[in-house]
Amino acid sequence: MTGNGFDAELPSPQREFVARLRGFAGREGETARPSLLRDAAMESARAALLADSELGRWGDVVNVQLLGLLAWCRALDGGDREELRFAAEWLEMTFRCAPGLLPEPLRSARRERFTVDGLSALADDRGRALGRAAEFIRAGLGWGEARREVAAYVRSRRLLRTEPPDYAASARLAQQVAARLPGSHWLGFAARVRAARSLGGVAIAAGRIGSEDALRAAREAVAALPEGHPWEATVLLLLQIHLNGVVLREGQDSATAGLRPPPLDACLRAVEVGRRALAVVEDDDPDRLRLLRTQTASLGQSLLARPGDPAARDELRRHGRLEAAEQHDPAGRSNAWLQLSQYMFLLFMHTRDEYFFSEQATAAGNAFGCAPPGSVEHARAARELGRVKTMTASRSPDPAAFDEPIDFYRSVIEGVGRPVATDSAEDAAERAITLANARGILKEVLEARYQRTGEWDSRLDVLLTADASDASAPAPPAVLAAGDLTGRMNRRQWINEALREAMTSLISKFEQAQEDGSPAALRAAGEEFLARVDELAALAPDDRQIQETAVGYRGMAQHAESGAHGMETGEDMPFERLVAMGRQHKEWIAPRLGAPAPHAGPVGPEEDEDRRLRRLSAHQLKDHEVARALELVARTEVMQAVRTEGEESADAWARALETGRQLTTHPAVPPMTLVFHARLMAAAAERLDDWPAVAPVLAAAVRAAGELVSPRVAPGDRERMLAVYTGGLSDQACAAALFAGATPEEALVLLESARGLLTAARLGSMSDLGTLRRAFPASAGRFEAASAELEEARNDSVRRRRAAAHWEAERKHIRGLPGFEDFLGLPTGPRLRELAADGPLVAVTLHQRRSHALLVTPDGVDAVPLPGVTHEQAGDWTSRLTEATAEAVRQVLAELWQSLAEPVLDALGHPAPPTAPDDRPRLWWIPSGPAAFLPLHAAGRFAGDVQVAGENVLDRVVSSYAPTLRSLRHARLRTAPAGPPGVLSIAAPGAVGHPHPLREAVEEAEDVRELVRGGHVLLADKADRDSVLAALPGHPWLHFAGHAIAAPDGTRATAAGGLVLGDGTLLSPETVDGLSLPAAGLAFLSGCGTARGATALADESLHVTAALHLAGYRDVIGTLWPVRDAAASAIARSFYRETNPRSPARVRAPGPAHALDAALRAARSAAPSRPELWSSHQHIGP
Repeated sequence: MTGNGFDAELPSPQREFVARLRGFAGREGETARPSLLRDAAMESARAALLADSELGRWGDVVNVQLLGLLAWCRALDGGDREELRFAAEWLEMTFRCAPGLLPEPLRSARRERFTVDGLSALADDRGRALGRAAEFIRAGLGWGEARREVAAYVRSRRLLRTEPPDYAASARLAQQVAARLPGSHWLGFAARVRAARSLGGVAIAAGRIGSEDALRAAREAVAALPEGHPWEATVLLLLQIHLNGVVLREGQDSATAGLRPPPLDACLRAVEVGRRALAVVEDDDPDRLRLLRTQTASLGQSLLARPGDPAARDELRRHGRLEAAEQHDPAGRSNAWLQLSQYMFLLFMHTRDEYFFSEQATAAGNAFGCAPPGSVEHARAARELGRVKTMTASRSPDPAAFDEPIDFYRSVIEGVGRPVATDSAEDAAERAITLANARGILKEVLEARYQRTGEWDSRLDVLLTADASDASAPAPPAVLAAGDLTGRMNRRQWINEALREAMTSLISKFEQAQEDGSPAALRAAGEEFLARVDELAALAPDDRQIQETAVGYRGMAQHAESGAHGMETGEDMPFERLVAMGRQHKEWIAPRLGAPAPHAGPVGPEEDEDRRLRRLSAHQLKDHEVARALELVARTEVMQAVRTEGEESADAWARALETGRQLTTHPAVPPMTLVFHARLMAAAAERLDDWPAVAPVLAAAVRAAGELVSPRVAPGDRERMLAVYTGGLSDQACAAALFAGATPEEALVLLESARGLLTAARLGSMSDLGTLRRAFPASAGRFEAASAELEEARNDSVRRRRAAAHWEAERKHIRGLPGFEDFLGLPTGPRLRELAADGPLVAVTLHQRRSHALLVTPDGVDAVPLPGVTHEQAGDWTSRLTEATAEAVRQVLAELWQSLAEPVLDALGHPAPPTAPDDRPRLWWIPSGPAAFLPLHAAGRFAGDVQVAGENVLDRVVSSYAPTLRSLRHARLRTAPAGPPGVLSIAAPGAVGHPHPLREAVEEAEDVRELVRGGHVLLADKADRDSVLAALPGHPWLHFAGHAIAAPDGTRATAAGGLVLGDGTLLSPETVDGLSLPAAGLAFLSGCGTARGATALADESLHVTAALHLAGYRDVIGTLWPVRDAAASAIARSFYRETNPRSPARVRAPGPAHALDAALRAARSAAPSRPELWSSHQHIGP
């Protein structure tokens, strides 16, 4: 291999080092030059390679081989025993990795010969041994045909030393090396280890944990582990780290947050791997401390999954303490004690076992005592010790117990929490979190002491510090700067601490305002709190947890105005409700008066729940304290039910159901609390297979859901609250009711009660006001005035809160009148059945256990099980429909027919089409949840590419849709505009350069105007926002040919989607909602996905098609997905030819539903194999 430059592909510093070794060895036939082993160039290359080997002889196999080989050659040349010692230690590792990486006589030696004396004996003929070493170097260092792979492997390591590390590229290189070599090859094994490490880095850099790719790579490395390999402990540690990541990932579930323990099997696997690694790890292995730390984490997680394991408990304590004892510096010891304390805290919160609290207190004290004074470790440990002190005080009956944590937190604020100029960015973030934590909990403890003792000084301290400048200061730059996973977690933690501090200040100010009887102070506190919440939420716009928390806090802020109003008017609006709601929201962000408790369930002042309930009862509980205590107990019992087995689980579940029942009837429980708890109970019911038992609490949550859209709340916040709290609630409640034996009509009313909440009050008032005017004209007049006042104040938060209080008071008054107890409620009984006079209504509700179609006919309501349809299946259908290919749509329509449409039509008595197509009956689909995005009207069986005649919905019925029962009733109460229609025909084909211009839009709009024979055309840039809004009220019909945008999830659905007008602006649902359209009749939206809304708000129908329907257009045509320009135009022309009342060939034009039906059937006949062109359009209307 002489002269072939096999080192050329190596990166630095390996390239330079190998070049110096080759210089010593010389070319084939040359004599080695020992003088080059110690020259300046070699010394420089050696120093660089040592710097690259931070783990010493436990580091990278290539570096260990090269440095050990140099020491061997130097020892042979000069007899230096220190070099021989170095060679013995480093080459012993090389020998264990691969003997072939060593020259003779080392390659054939036994492992025990790798000592100073052993190598001396092997080197009795030093000259011959040095020659053999030089020959080995010239021959390629034992790398053989894998020299390119060695270079690639070394480069993969260099990629991890860049800033930032390029984990993805390193993983790719390592995987390529592993793939090119046999599994038994020394380098193949090393590459697998590198790949597993790098893939873990990829996941962490992406903000994920528990990467399946990294876990698979680690398992492959373990499987390929050669017997006796020195990296055995290291590779097992790597596998354990990835298993711990899987445990953390699988143990988190937003639907059961605070309820679901870590997966036991995964925890036990991680523990077992850790035990195996600790059994083989050597004393000087630098990974020994990491192994102890990782095993402590694994044991802690396993105990969270199975708390009653005494052996694991003792092992956790032993390993945690052993790690602390073996640390080499005070900071390391502090961090080891801190981790042990945190797991003991979680276990105490999980079990209420005093053993864990005692161990937590000991570990936290040691963590604080070991930390270097003033260090960031000192700051981090201060948070943990403060938590222990606060818990101790809260659980003590002695009022003086609060003095210690108060003094402690004041010292933290003045000491380790303050910034230090020499801190790194991460350390500065830690201090900022500590400072925010200390300020917030100090206020909590001061307030708790005031509540316990009545000491005014404690309350005064809270009020004074609440107004301090640092309490509302901007986020420290260190918290905002970092963008990696650690940085994002630091930012989240700081924001949560700051939110809690703001909440604590709010509670004290509200309590004081209540005691002082000052509505002005109450209003000021609410406005200040709301501004702070908005400011903090804006720091992390993409952090879902922060945004969900902020939504909850904003919902609480609305109670300030109602409380002030109650003070001014003397009405019974107790301020305690706001305090209870604030404490519940604190529980959601898991600050149990000190720090998060991911698996602890309910949070609040730290003491035994039974003791707390007895103490509170002895102090004559206020309503808000009862509500909070009930929720605390209810959640704890739900957790016990799902985390235990057998009779213990059954007993806990029975208690949870009873306390849940009490929670639903208590007047002080906020609606968000009730809805949130109902969702937790639903998650538990799924795990325990007991859906009937939770039917009452879900029904109560449905009733409470309407309060989430109180007119006091800003429109955007109403949308966000519904998206966060009520998604899928109506379907769950309906299914549970049916499981529990409710009648189909009762289940349907429940289903509809949590749908269309944003427009329910307005539609209900339009429907019920006529009857109210006739019976109680004065009450109707006051309600109309309150509604007008509320509408005028919609964009002014202060006026809106006052107007909402007035409106709600008038509604309450009307519901007290005889015969109007259900004012603004759903149609039930005879009124419900009347809606089916013109054809059956089919409400489709999906559930993971059993979906149903609820059929409303004049004879009553029936339930048809749909076992072949689930939420997941509907999601899959919707996803496939977004492709809008012929094959995808064809498959979905066929599956919809078999599992949903055919069973429904058979149950309705339509097993075949009528003799004449004109005899087909009408049918209204009312889909909920993900079913709202499905083309139910076009479902059918296919033979090849074509629908089978008679085996499809189009051939059997004439379909329409209704967003809700309310909207259908409202539409039928509206009369069609009198006289010949005039159409506002708009064409917005897209600006010049638009990626998808609609070439037929202008011609389509003009043709529609001609077909209707009356109206006005706005084309391209003439169809600007102002012109459209000005023209809409004067035209009963609207036709739009252009682009539409569906609101993406996570945005304001009523503002982010809509029709794209000629000037590029949006005609959004929010804009439509503010229009007055007294003459509205028909709207045809020939745009892209105009009937598709945000997934998270599917039950609110927040798309422009439904918005126009709810704004007054009796009949609206929209599309579920984009349809090709030519096909959409053809359907539009066909529709208007059918529905034109001025056509001389017609005596009576069909209604919009029949006209669209005819147009779709004609399109199907023209292109039977292209269902994506004729199944997207749907009719909404009566």
